[in-house]
Amino acid sequence: MPEYATLTFTMSSDTAHALWSGQLSFPAGITSGKIRIFGKVSKVLEVMPVLTPVLFLYPKAAAEAGIPVPSN
Repeated sequence: MPEYATLTFTMSSDTAHALWSGQLSFPAGITSGKIRIFGKVSKVLEVMPVLTPVLFLYPKAAAEAGIPVPSN
């Protein structure tokens, strides 16, 4: 039986790119409405340590795919 997501983030691809490339902070994305969260906010705190490595992996992966990543 499939499990249902307890936490869902929605954002545009431009917002995701800005987030993962370090140009937009997660809290700023949420407060501006660019990132919408569905689920318990307490779950966000549990997920953040898992997502943090993406901040380090994304720029290289984007560059390899030919996607420009602004330098910080």
